[in-house]
Amino acid sequence: MKRMPNNFGTIYKLSGSRRRPWIARKLCGKIPDHEKKRMVPQYVTIGYYKTRTEALAALAAHNADPSDPKLRRKTVADVYDAWSAEHFPKVKETLHYVAAYKVLSGISDRPIADLKLDDLQWAMNNSGKNKPTLENVKMLLNQLYKYAVIHEICVQQKADMIKYLDVGKKNPNKIERRIFAPEERAAARGGTDLLDRITFFLLCTGLRVGEFSNLRESDIHDGLISIREAKTKAGVRTIPLPHGLEVPERMKVVDIRSGMKAKYHGHTPHDTRHTFTTLAVQAGIDQRIIDALVGHVQSDNLSLSVYTHIPPEAMQDAMDRIFKIC
Repeated sequence: MKRMPNNFGTIYKLSGSRRRPWIARKLCGKIPDHEKKRMVPQYVTIGYYKTRTEALAALAAHNADPSDPKLRRKTVADVYDAWSAEHFPKVKETLHYVAAYKVLSGISDRPIADLKLDDLQWAMNNSGKNKPTLENVKMLLNQLYKYAVIHEICVQQKADMIKYLDVGKKNPNKIERRIFAPEERAAARGGTDLLDRITFFLLCTGLRVGEFSNLRESDIHDGLISIREAKTKAGVRTIPLPHGLEVPERMKVVDIRSGMKAKYHGHTPHDTRHTFTTLAVQAGIDQRIIDALVGHVQSDNLSLSVYTHIPPEAMQDAMDRIFKIC
């Protein structure tokens, strides 16, 4: 019988009367036998077959695509769960991965080894997300397919297709942010109902609507606002309360959004944040101070954003200047 090539695997016939007597298997590693003081080979069984020819064909197919048939059924969700359990403890920030995975919800129950480039592009194109989010999705897919290849869930060719994903498509659901016009800001400043006071407070502080709604009484003290919960690590911050600004009662996010849209010509709560940063620039506030106030990290100069200390009086002065022109 012709000898198999090195690392190709073996086939042989089992004794006795069997419906499928031919077995195909391959060495997958060795483990130590401490009692006998030697390494014991470990094999993966490819399958059982009626004829030698069938067994040989199955072994050849396995070498062309070595993934275990059981592993090939692993879904995107299975791989994400296994990968995140291993990867998340090693990193500080995971929210962008979690958000990126939500984009894949339409294909998460499908075997990752069976997905084609068109399937992945479909998930991206129908997500309604913009380019930065889709770039995170592409980064996540690179990680998932790298994990899948290492664990023989799919072949390298599948991982290679990720580089062809297009993340440059425009977001059909993109919201054009608009700043509050001077007359709209004046209406909020002079308004007497709760929605007016909340709108003006958001305009003068740059808080996200969720950050405002999550505030507790203890989070506002000694002229400071402490943000305990935020979208990012940089968002957890303490900022000065502008002198003379009234702190309104809290309202549910959904009520603020619907009320502001109806009363302020379709404006969204995020428009107040956009207005705050615009006014800060107009007031000549240093970009590092603006980033600190709104909870952004300066991606173009990380060392400055992390290591440069901003005096409290500079933060207070900035808030007062913005409050004055709001």
